[in-house]
Amino acid sequence: MKILHTSDLHLGKTLNNYSLIKSQYEMKNNMLNIIKENNIDIVLISGDIFDTSISTSQAIDLYSDIITEIIKSKTEVVIIAGNHDSASRLSQLNEVLKEVGVYVITGIEEAVKPICFERNGEIIQIFGLSYFNIENVKIRYKNNINTYNDAYKAIIGEMNKSFLENAKQILLAHAFVKGGKVSDSDCLTKVGTSEEVNADVFKDFYYVALGHLHSPQNITENVRYSGSPLKYSFSEVNQKKSVTIIDTILNTKTEIPIKISEDLVVLEGAYLDILEKAKLMKNSTDYIKLIITDKSSSFSVYDVFKEYFPNLCSIETNRGRDVITERMEIKDINKLPTYEVIKGFYSEIIKQEFTKEKEALLNKAIMLREQKDNGVKD
Repeated sequence: MKILHTSDLHLGKTLNNYSLIKSQYEMKNNMLNIIKENNIDIVLISGDIFDTSISTSQAIDLYSDIITEIIKSKTEVVIIAGNHDSASRLSQLNEVLKEVGVYVITGIEEAVKPICFERNGEIIQIFGLSYFNIENVKIRYKNNINTYNDAYKAIIGEMNKSFLENAKQILLAHAFVKGGKVSDSDCLTKVGTSEEVNADVFKDFYYVALGHLHSPQNITENVRYSGSPLKYSFSEVNQKKSVTIIDTILNTKTEIPIKISEDLVVLEGAYLDILEKAKLMKNSTDYIKLIITDKSSSFSVYDVFKEYFPNLCSIETNRGRDVITERMEIKDINKLPTYEVIKGFYSEIIKQEFTKEKEALLNKAIMLREQKDNGVKD
């Protein structure tokens, strides 16, 4: 059989408040073309279908489109929930969807029961293990489970009882497996040693289709992260996004690239050098991050480059901090030092150069105010 492995679609995702829905529709079209051109039998989606547990109507519509088109292509689908998903929402209409070849696995009770697929005498057993709370595993197995590694061993031990000798077993899991490379867009509050799983717990599976980390990577020969099909942070700028096709007859794994019109681009250098590049790239619809190495933060820098880049996301300067932009909220402005806010206001509203003399006066005024606030007398 030919099986397509993907994960971490994050439908409804935004990047610095820019909606990525257009790119995600383009991703959908890419994926559907790959399914048709490669005669895919089964699609595996290993969690984080949505970016948030309460999804936007646009994200739900896109999900509906993806599933409908896959059904029309006569391809079956197995889906698990990730830490970003609402398992209960994802599993709605589950019994109806099974009738058309869409299997959504969200609970441990369902996880230990394989879905069997048979083509031309070949049997594949697919298990799906959604992102889970370790407390639920402790209740189910009533034994000494202290870590997520313990939990995976217990669940997989139960799965093993259903293994058929004449079949190949595939597992979908949304997990942080030891040795995986993490990107900024991976959920760092959930990626850490407390939830780390050793790859050897998966040794009995023919293939393990992982989700959670956005960088495509092999952990072992049979354990793989497909990675997200789109770039979701500037830490992913150099990653080549793809889906993975597993051929169970030829025993091969092939990466098929996902090509999107709008890319993520980082431009780094001196202010005037970047300005020259901006003139050559004017009106590029790529999502842009600038790192300016010779200029301090100011409100006006954003205005200059926004004329060239409609999807300008952020500007980092030699102070190691993003320039304030029109997309910043009040709560974000409040995090900036008083000096930056006043200097930015002066440049933006007064439209005059903030000279060294003015800087000195401002610094003195701020110092005197802080002394007064702290009860220090003149």
